Amino acid sequence: MTQWAGQAWDELCHTFDFAAAARKIGMLMTIDGTNDDLIRIDGVEKYTFTDADAGDLPANEASDDDDDEEEEEEEDEDEQDEQDE
Repeated sequence: MTQWAGQAWDELCHTFDFAAAARKIGMLMTIDGTNDDLIRIDGVEKYTFTDADAGDLPANEASDDDDDEEEEEEEDEDEQDEQDE
């Protein structure tokens, strides 16, 4: 049974375009709206997305962008420390 399921999964992975399916249903949406025109939801003719649709982050959670900036600042500080030594 396990071998049969494994073979079926392998075949599915070789024949199904997961990326195209994700694009079609909006799983690859970007904050700037890039490629929103590629989203095709069955049974929905016209729709729009707004910032409010994304909801609010809890106050104690930073966005991914904030994390990236903090990491870059730490790297810059580390480089400066190495230069000072």
